[in-house]
Amino acid sequence: MNEERENFTAVNMRNFNPEPINLRFNSIQYKVACKRKKEQKVILDNMSGSFYAGRLTAILGPSGAGKTSLLNILAGNKKKNVSGQILINEQEINPNEFQWQSSYIGQESALLLSLTTEETLAIATELKLPNSFTRNEKTEIISQIAELLGLQKAMSTRVGSLSGGEMKRLSIGVELVTNPPIMFFDEPTSGLDSVSSCQVVSHLQTLAKNGHTIICVIHQPSSKLFSMFDDVLVVADGTIIYGGHINEMVGVFESAGYNCPPYYNRADFALEIASTEPKGNLESLRLKSIAKSQELESSISNTIEEIASDSSTKSLPTPSSYHIVPSDDQNDTDILHNKAIQKSNLKKTYAASYIKQFWVLLKRSLLCSFRDLQLAKMRVLAHLVVGIILGFIYYDIGDDASKIMSNASLMFFLIMFIFFSNAMPTVLTFPLEAAVFEREQQNNWYSVYAYFTSKLMADFPLQVLCPTIFVVTTYYMTNQPRDDFRISMVWGICIIFTVIAQTIGLIMGVAFSVQMGIFSLPAMSIPMLIFSGFFLRFDEIPHYMKPFSCISYFGYGFEGLLLSVYDYDRPPLNCSVEYCYFKSPKKFLKEMDAKEGNYWTDVGILFGFIVLLQIILLGVLKYRAWNSR
Repeated sequence: MNEERENFTAVNMRNFNPEPINLRFNSIQYKVACKRKKEQKVILDNMSGSFYAGRLTAILGPSGAGKTSLLNILAGNKKKNVSGQILINEQEINPNEFQWQSSYIGQESALLLSLTTEETLAIATELKLPNSFTRNEKTEIISQIAELLGLQKAMSTRVGSLSGGEMKRLSIGVELVTNPPIMFFDEPTSGLDSVSSCQVVSHLQTLAKNGHTIICVIHQPSSKLFSMFDDVLVVADGTIIYGGHINEMVGVFESAGYNCPPYYNRADFALEIASTEPKGNLESLRLKSIAKSQELESSISNTIEEIASDSSTKSLPTPSSYHIVPSDDQNDTDILHNKAIQKSNLKKTYAASYIKQFWVLLKRSLLCSFRDLQLAKMRVLAHLVVGIILGFIYYDIGDDASKIMSNASLMFFLIMFIFFSNAMPTVLTFPLEAAVFEREQQNNWYSVYAYFTSKLMADFPLQVLCPTIFVVTTYYMTNQPRDDFRISMVWGICIIFTVIAQTIGLIMGVAFSVQMGIFSLPAMSIPMLIFSGFFLRFDEIPHYMKPFSCISYFGYGFEGLLLSVYDYDRPPLNCSVEYCYFKSPKKFLKEMDAKEGNYWTDVGILFGFIVLLQIILLGVLKYRAWNSR
């Protein structure tokens, strides 16, 4: 099996040889502030080390040693309270270029479960490759990645039905589209059995042999799994106690006085030393490790030169260096992967244009929605059922002056139901794909603006359909004025309120966890309900609290509905009893403090709320994206 995989590598993987890049870090220090104390806690203490092209490196250490913190700092995802130096091929790192030269694959397989493997890879090629790649070329790249990672049989399978190992390999595949020279992995074998773990690491080993710099945080590997790595960085209490070839590790430990028992797992031995020994006792081991790593560096440099000389073809070079000219002896596949793409502006952040990002993300959102219609069906059904129930409860009261207060209650319930039935589901919308959004932002797939507009547009059909069903059912069953102008005004208020509800729900979903979002939405909405003018007349509100009524979107929506139904010269209402005090619609509007109101003013203010809330949503999304990086 190993021989077959090596033959496959020799034949097919020459197209995935990136330009060799070495990464060195010097004197990395990372501190966090303690909550109860003024001093800062040191997480990483003066760490220095190197990672080399063509080598698979493991970062090993006990829990809390600083492995993931180091990985996030090197990947550029953590910058606050960090000091030190990071070098790429002995040159100071350029953050703008480094985001194209590297990719970060987290511990969880952050993928959309409704898409198939092929669709997931296709979307990655659309967003990560420039427009100069044709559709056939992108298809060929997808085919090569699937063959490389052993995903050919799973191309038509939905991600949610993949095995754990296949999902891990697909996570690698979507980042391999641009063939980044440096790849960071946070516990790629987490949650996998021993066989799947070896399969995943075997694919990483293949990438490393073809010139990639592969860096993995690994947690308690088996002896077989550990032997598949070339180098290891052993971390203990925020310091590096060993960095070098795994075959040299036991000898260095023994020279410092730590003897490994025969037939003992070397990884377990290193973890035991890193976990049990005090920091001061490991100083001699750290010094011997530094001396050994200097010897290793000279031998590795020769290997890197061989990789560079053998890599005459580079399929997907980093976008900052798309300048390769294919030689005459290359086949069609080689030419595809060596296609010249010159970046016209180094400040350009994304491979795809904003318009293309928007359309790809919109199609992806709609596809996921159509694949999982259960929530959409429930929303539509809820609007229809509640509309029918309200129609029977308030049947034929719309033109009866004796039941005008009940009709006003119906108007208020309309906007209240529309708000909560559309806000609550969208609280869950973002958390379901938060990990996907953060991973794609970390790896520079698309702009926040494109994601923002696509999410708003993807839900627009339901924003129109649900309130339309609800309003039409309730309006006609309750015998409201059969006037197209009034119907359109009521419908317009309900559509606007649906957009407000969806935006507020998204804000809560982006800004908070699911639990906090579900709690915060009603907690924030209740004051708006109190000052809406339904429960308490405006002239009865204490003067020092009246400003709150100006920011109640429920108040403007409620007033807009009342004006739609009772204003604009509506004739006197019918009276089913001997005397009706509110037979005149204008008299009732005066009682409800709506006589001086204007429908179009209410609509304009509600539009203002939409604009303000959209700005807040965009700001929270940008903060979430910045925080993920």
